[in-house]
Order: sequence, then structure tokens, then C-alpha cells
Amino acid sequence: MLIKTLPNLSAQITAVASQVPELAPFAGYLGATFGQVRQANKNDLILLTASSAIGKTTTLPTGVPETLGVVGVTYPLGDALVLLPSEQQAITEATKLLIRSYVRLPLQKTFRWRI
Repeated sequence: MLIKTLPNLSAQITAVASQVPELAPFAGYLGATFGQVRQANKNDLILLTASSAIGKTTTLPTGVPETLGVVGVTYPLGDALVLLPSEQQAITEATKLLIRSYVRLPLQKTFRWRI
């Protein structure tokens, strides 16, 4: 999955891939695509909306094998489809604040239906 807060290793990936004859033709693509990617782990939450993206193919530059374009398999899942632990914590804190502010609201009269 793509995480923009990770160190960008694009240059290193490109340099190594360019030394491998089978990867050299698309070394720049590999570096640009996988420079800030890591595998998901048990602490990450994959959003339900990711189900519409996983397994679909994405458009790739000319010369890059189509097999590298399967989203969530050989092509990174976008950052917007995964909640990192830090993002989960921020949501939890925001939810707590919302609940606290709701509890402090003055009680309203209960609406009663008249028949």
C-alpha cells in the first residue's frame, strides 16, 4: 500500500532495478510506483470501499507488463483505502470529542405523537 509519509526510496529502487536486465526496461516505473510502499499488516484497516478497487487493473506505461497492474495484488493499494493506526487513533479521538460534546447538550423535550 502506498503511504506518503514513508521515506521515498524511488531512487534506490530504480538504481537496483536498472542493474537487473529483466527489470531495466521499466526500472523508472518500479522506482516511482514502489518508492513509498509497504505491505499491509494486522494493524492496518482496509476500508470496505477498497473492494471496488482490489483486483482491478490500472493503466500502465508502455513496456510495463500488465501483470504489474493488478490493484492490491501487484500494484499498490492507494493510501485513501487504508487506515493506518495513527489515522485510526485520530478517528477515535474525534469520535470521543463528538460524543462528549453531544452529552453536554441541554436536554430537549421529548417529542410526543398525538393521536
